[in-house]
Amino acid sequence: MKFKIDKRYIAIQSLLAIVGYMLGVCIVLKCLDLRTPLEFVGSSLVAGITIFFALFYPRNILIKDGRISFVKRNSFERTEVNLAAISQVERSYKFYNTLTIITKEGRMYKLYPEDAQELENVINSYK
Repeated sequence: MKFKIDKRYIAIQSLLAIVGYMLGVCIVLKCLDLRTPLEFVGSSLVAGITIFFALFYPRNILIKDGRISFVKRNSFERTEVNLAAISQVERSYKFYNTLTIITKEGRMYKLYPEDAQELENVINSYK
């Protein structure tokens, strides 16, 4: 089963990346005497977009064979958790859907599915 990431979460993370990029460019342009600032801005923009979409863009949440698989925030690798090892599921909504799962070991993971209610129901059905 595949669950998509909430588009509002993606939009907010993208805006934060843009603000961070603009802040970084302003600092570099202020501190360095660049002869061609437009080339620097253009090349750094292409590099920043490539890095964001290749490495940090949120990926789908997968449920297969009694395991939930997702990519944690600011991580490159998928994390897998046994659904039977999940002790608690909390759903909240601020600007976007958030599903917090807590394992029996005490580890806490935050997921941002588009349909948090359906994902919560699937996880609870495995308990």
